[in-house]
Amino acid sequence: MVKVLIVDDELLVRVGIRSTVNWNKIGITVVAEAENGEEGWHQYQVYQPEIVITDIKMPVMDGLQLTSKIKQMNARAKIIILTCHGEFDYAKEAIRLGAFEYILKPTMMGNDLEQILMNAKTCIIEEQNQHQRVTELENKVNEHSEAEKEKWLIAVMGGMQIDEAHQLEKPAFPYMPLLAMAIRIDQYHEVQEKYEGRNHISLWEAIKTTIAGIVNKYGSAITIYDHQSQCIIAVCSFMEMKSEKAIYEKQYHIAQEMKETIRRFFGFPITIGLGDKGDNYDSIQQITKHAIKAVDCRLFLGGDCIISYQQSIQSIDTNQSCREVLQQLRSHLKAGDLQEVNESLYALFYEQLMPSFSTTLVKETVFELISILIMFVKERLPQAQISGADYEQYEWIMGMETMNQMAQWFQEKFTNLLTLERSSMNTNDYSVQVKEVILFIQSHFMENIDLADAAKVAYLSKNYIGNLFKKDTDQYFNEYLMEYRLEKAKVLLRDYTLKVYDIAMKVGIHDQRYFSKSFKKYTGKTPNEFREYLM
Repeated sequence: MVKVLIVDDELLVRVGIRSTVNWNKIGITVVAEAENGEEGWHQYQVYQPEIVITDIKMPVMDGLQLTSKIKQMNARAKIIILTCHGEFDYAKEAIRLGAFEYILKPTMMGNDLEQILMNAKTCIIEEQNQHQRVTELENKVNEHSEAEKEKWLIAVMGGMQIDEAHQLEKPAFPYMPLLAMAIRIDQYHEVQEKYEGRNHISLWEAIKTTIAGIVNKYGSAITIYDHQSQCIIAVCSFMEMKSEKAIYEKQYHIAQEMKETIRRFFGFPITIGLGDKGDNYDSIQQITKHAIKAVDCRLFLGGDCIISYQQSIQSIDTNQSCREVLQQLRSHLKAGDLQEVNESLYALFYEQLMPSFSTTLVKETVFELISILIMFVKERLPQAQISGADYEQYEWIMGMETMNQMAQWFQEKFTNLLTLERSSMNTNDYSVQVKEVILFIQSHFMENIDLADAAKVAYLSKNYIGNLFKKDTDQYFNEYLMEYRLEKAKVLLRDYTLKVYDIAMKVGIHDQRYFSKSFKKYTGKTPNEFREYLM
């Protein structure tokens, strides 16, 4: 039966916990009580309970100190924190230390506490089962084929082939500690297109074999392709080293060699996440998760880099600031101020989301931005058919590799909407044919289009549509097209990963010198000067 220790300096609270929970029903027994953290620590060492329920503020030793000591002794212990309304900062610190859950004393009900205890028990049983499976695997894995090693690693990571792995005989790693790396291909969709029609499995196998070959020069490794994270996972052990610093330096050196080798032989960049070290086989699941969490931070740091787990957890809380910037964005959008909208988007992505390292905050913000787009179209452009202004875009946007890509997508979308709104307000008196030509420009500006193409769209002669366009807009077709392209270029210049010639190509101008000359004539600044101005 699962054991629990209750620690609280108030006798009535301890009695209340004992009396409000049906302990026999949930299969948990109270083995001891304590009225302060020091006594609680003594009782914990005596009874070794799987669950500890503790108050935060207590004499002699408080709940945070007790939580820290227990977690140092047994990282798997489930600590349930009792807290009052004004103690949320303490509760957050307890969660950081590894507490399982917290519950408010003033609103504590027996059913709520029972549910938390049952959840803790479920976790304990799952961990015990996992530990038992790993122990069995450690005793069975001996010299075996690479395929069997991979099955074993998948099993230890919690994969579906765990039953198959029971046939293996003994661990494959001669040294401790273990280190994990997660390797992900950058620009993955472009790589997919490049290898379209070829065997994708062969590509992954080739990369996996290359990575394993590099690691095995320095020690021992098992590598697999993890479909869920779209990463190659390498779990490695190196020949004995004297210090932890030397271990991490070796891990980084090998990751650097991987990057250089993959780029040289395959022609594309990769990002590598480095997990922290694990001292036994039980730690494999955790260190691989940490490596994947690190490589996920490519979203914030950009690709073609090496990211450690320690970097991935050095976040800054920008939640409140994000909400404020979103509110400013709504106000600027309502006023139709494109420049301020773009300034707000820049602040949101590069000053708030990027340093947060929080994928949860990114998801919430992206969803909110899509909601703003939908509301804008509904209220201001009800007749327009706007691609991207719907919630179906959410998964596609969250699949983007970097924050730059997300920021650029939203900048382009908001620019298009405000431009379309302005054109709809200004084109009420335009002829139907001229409106069609304007829509054609907005949809095809990145292509090599001219007045002859516009004439085909309007089903008019080139001269006739040219004169009609000048009459309605007070601009020649080429002037209007160039102005539209340069407005798009101003948005793209905010993405500092793009070269000027890339931007010129993206807006349909294939001569960089002509683009720079036209841009300076239109804005008074060269593209690079405009970029410096934005900074």
